[in-house]
Amino acid sequence: MIELKERGYEDLVAAMIRDAGLSKVLVVSFDADCLRRIAPLLPDAGIGYIFHSPGADPIRVAASIPAPYILPRFIDVTEGLIGAAGKGDLKMIVWTLNSEEEFEEASTIGVRGIVTDDPSSARAFFGPYRNARDAEQTSLDS
Repeated sequence: MIELKERGYEDLVAAMIRDAGLSKVLVVSFDADCLRRIAPLLPDAGIGYIFHSPGADPIRVAASIPAPYILPRFIDVTEGLIGAAGKGDLKMIVWTLNSEEEFEEASTIGVRGIVTDDPSSARAFFGPYRNARDAEQTSLDS
């Protein structure tokens, strides 16, 4: 996952991703215009819209990019947002989870992934990949 913090670097970041040969990458940003600029440069990359609540309708913004991923703060996730994301065929990655209680709750509400400041605890909770083949099969498109 690569987060674009500001505009103006889309061409450079896209070139770096291509030059590095990264085949499975998710590019995310709070800036929808930034995502609109980089998406056509990386047609095989996942694109994710990060947002805070309240704000513009994240489902509509994601559709306008288009971004198949939305990244709300975990504390802002509601049943309504989960339902709207499902109807919009959007995958949800939540941020920032750091406790077993948060990991447990996230695992029960159908999110696609998490962002954490404590990857060791997350890996211990969710379990490591059994082997490299499992990791390879877990793609952005599934």
